[in-house]
Amino acid sequence: MLKGGYDVRVRGSITAGGCSASDPASVLLIVYGATAGVSVVQLYAGAFFPESCWPALHRYVIVLAKLKPALMRR
Repeated sequence: MLKGGYDVRVRGSITAGGCSASDPASVLLIVYGATAGVSVVQLYAGAFFPESCWPALHRYVIVLAKLKPALMRR
């Protein structure tokens, strides 16, 4: 992305989305809950809203890229 000249703001959101999608959050929540002795149900409840925001962020970046392609490049 550096060689392609993408804007820093776009690189950050794409990288963050890719990092969060690499492992299903449910697997990490189960492992953490079992290791830390925390209720997995409460962990799921706490992670529901933040995880539901990712698709909205991805749609926003895609729409922005289509409407204003100059913003995606430096």
